[in-house]
Amino acid sequence: MAKRRQRPKKKKQDLLSTYTDPRAPGALGGLRRFARAQRLSQAQARDALRKSLAFTLHRPPRRRFKMAPVMVLNIDQQWVADLVEMQRYWRQNRGVRYLLTVVDVLSKYASVRPIKRKTGAELLKAFESIVAEGRRPQTLQTDKGKDFYNTTLQRWLKKESIRHFSTLGDAKASIVERFNRTLKSRLYRYFTAANTTQYLDILPSLVQRYNEDAHRSIGMAPKDVTVKNEAEVWQRLYGQVTKTRRRGRLKAGDKVRLSERVKTFKKGYLPQCTGEVFRIQRVIQGPVLMYKVEEFDGTPVKGTFYTEDLQKVTVDDDIIMSIYVTLPSNGGGKEFGPTNVNSEYKIRLPERLKLLDEEWEVALASISLPKFDAVRRSILHKFPETTKVGFKSGLLAYEEKDQPADPTTNPTQLAVVYGVVTMSDVLNGVVPVKDGFSFARNLVIQLHTKLNLARATEIRRLEGTGKSVYNPRWRDTNKNAYEQTIVFGVDEIRINGHYQHQSIFTAIHEDLAVAMGIIKAKGNTTPGLSTLVAYQGNDYKKPGTWARFFKLPGSEEHFLEMRASVNWEIRGLNGGWFEKEFVSPTRTLRVYSNANTSTMVGNQVSDVLREVNFDSTKERQQYFEPKLRQYLQVRQQEYEVMEIALDDLNGVPVKLGPGVTSVVLHFRHRNGDDDV
Repeated sequence: MAKRRQRPKKKKQDLLSTYTDPRAPGALGGLRRFARAQRLSQAQARDALRKSLAFTLHRPPRRRFKMAPVMVLNIDQQWVADLVEMQRYWRQNRGVRYLLTVVDVLSKYASVRPIKRKTGAELLKAFESIVAEGRRPQTLQTDKGKDFYNTTLQRWLKKESIRHFSTLGDAKASIVERFNRTLKSRLYRYFTAANTTQYLDILPSLVQRYNEDAHRSIGMAPKDVTVKNEAEVWQRLYGQVTKTRRRGRLKAGDKVRLSERVKTFKKGYLPQCTGEVFRIQRVIQGPVLMYKVEEFDGTPVKGTFYTEDLQKVTVDDDIIMSIYVTLPSNGGGKEFGPTNVNSEYKIRLPERLKLLDEEWEVALASISLPKFDAVRRSILHKFPETTKVGFKSGLLAYEEKDQPADPTTNPTQLAVVYGVVTMSDVLNGVVPVKDGFSFARNLVIQLHTKLNLARATEIRRLEGTGKSVYNPRWRDTNKNAYEQTIVFGVDEIRINGHYQHQSIFTAIHEDLAVAMGIIKAKGNTTPGLSTLVAYQGNDYKKPGTWARFFKLPGSEEHFLEMRASVNWEIRGLNGGWFEKEFVSPTRTLRVYSNANTSTMVGNQVSDVLREVNFDSTKERQQYFEPKLRQYLQVRQQEYEVMEIALDDLNGVPVKLGPGVTSVVLHFRHRNGDDDV
């Protein structure tokens, strides 16, 4: 009889490489899929993948599993409380928005009180009403919400010697939640039967009926449980489960990660397990196995954990740790960070992050942020304070000038002049359109606001013809109307259709140049290729006298950018420093954090964590994940508050659109796995 052919055993390192290879069968999948694809038993696959960060960090947590029962010895030893939202029906129920529900753990006896607001005063009044019926608890269990942790209620609980506590897990007390479902189910059935949503009058009857009906778990009505028969009730609830003794897969000393079910960093893009590795301190026997966990320095971790909360891992003895921290901009809360915005914020961690020694590094693992405008760069020019400057913003130009010398000029004729609009026109909704061009209403308002102009002040459009050659049409009712205008122009040359050379220059009229002393007399300059020409005369096709505009000496700025588009904005007035700003196509942002030490950026010391480049800024949500992480030394060994800031290459804070910024930092031990 032929011997059965044995399959060759695969090395663990080969299996690890196979699991992370997207082309391999079963790669990056669950345990069963990978084991089946690689023809392994689940035990073999589990043992091999314990060293894989990709597997252990992203193991989906079990949400439904058998939990240990809440065990008490006596009636009214422990109450559990919760708030049920009924906001949809507040108008029909005299402003009541919530129901305070309280259940005794042993007897299942329930009490309900309607409240209008979740204030300390209203909650206190409700609890006092319940206690006034003759029953009082030794302990009170609630969730960790701030509703029950207000000063008013806490002061009363302390006065009444009632110990208040909350569980560390994300699940609320199942006893009161089960009662809430029962109560709401009966309420909704009543709504259907009575064709009404008014429930305040029948609420006491519903609660009374619940307490008088036999409860399945205790075999009698909650109101019938007394001190005399509480031992019988206890035996029915816990008698069988206390005899069970189990043996689990985990034992004291095993290295584990905690599931995000019990340890989560608010909202964001989270892995399913924390990166930090812990050690099992001891196993707690009971109806369900539970575990106490400690850090490697012996510091105990608060709470007890189920088997489903722990992920066994294999790490070297030198404690290789890898910690991921997700920092969403909406996770800090306005109470902690009232000035938080999605481009600069601080967030308090749910618990202190402690690094055992100084041999730790941090890197940006990924960043997600809302849509943002392309980065802006600025160029400054300085003019004498006496200079009256004309500005260009988008398709608009402002000409600061004297009143027309001809007193016979009819003001109504000015509105007919090509490309003229007043603030009054804008506010009244009269926006002129000529030759397919219209003034942008918001730009006109912006110009008047920034320049502090009267509503009747005119704003002119400078029409461009060809490359950066503007041919403004001026009216001839006043020959000096244009003499105090400075024009900013742009020369551009595309290279291979991808790049363009830009030269931003400043040009002025000859008369103004003489007044400023730049030239001694008119005609001393010869118009060059970039000379601007202004027409005089009403007839566009038959220009009269040519008025020369030329570049100011030393005003030209050169730069090479990828498909740069110009967008002008007002930055100054009446001389001094005048800042011209254009939109650059660069998509580079800098990410700063308080987690890393300072480093050299160019010839300056900076706290920048990393520069990130986005392919586009048009999508609603941007995402960046570096192929190779850049690690920096951590600034300190303990963190309670993390800070994130974003700016452009000029150091200007980035203006992001609505949404949430989520930054994921990766802390690693220098002797550990690179995990890149």
